[in-house]
Amino acid sequence: MDNLDIDIKTRPGRKSRCILILGKPGTGKSTLAYKLMKEYGRGLMVLPSYDDWADILPELDINCPDSYNYNGVKHHVYNTDNDFYYIYNMYHNGIACFDDVRAYIPSNFDYSHFKKMLIRPRQRMLDVIIMAHGFSEVPPKLFTFITDYVIMDIEDSPDIRKKYLSGKLDILTKTVDFVKSKAHNNPHYFKWLQL
Repeated sequence: MDNLDIDIKTRPGRKSRCILILGKPGTGKSTLAYKLMKEYGRGLMVLPSYDDWADILPELDINCPDSYNYNGVKHHVYNTDNDFYYIYNMYHNGIACFDDVRAYIPSNFDYSHFKKMLIRPRQRMLDVIIMAHGFSEVPPKLFTFITDYVIMDIEDSPDIRKKYLSGKLDILTKTVDFVKSKAHNNPHYFKWLQL
């Protein structure tokens, strides 16, 4: 993970990115996301529950506007859909990372404040990172917004979401197989695809 050539910085006029990081527990999803946020200089890691990252990163007071004036990386433990409202309205110019999305993003998020972050990220100068253990744990509607896929060792196949991966299924399947072959020697091996 030391040789990332990915430029994640948001610039005026550049399309914001929605990055899906898939990998089994322990493959390095959160570490990669943290590295990207740290390199950018500003990040927010939303957690489904209190964990090691909550011990490491300072906490964001989600509904306090002054709490959003910071550099570095902070965390927030998800409570309700209103959290997305505060993040969308008060967090700008950074990376918003959502860990283990199966725990709190509904399959149909049309009426969730989360959707606004996906529809209007450029206006907020916001890149989004979504993390899950595999394709089956990603709400299907999210695939419409994904610009980048980071594939680590996973147990399922993109075939499980083939209806939503039109035109990308073949390359994603080959990438999953390739990463599996490399993960035997390096459990943190990954491939980054911009599709």
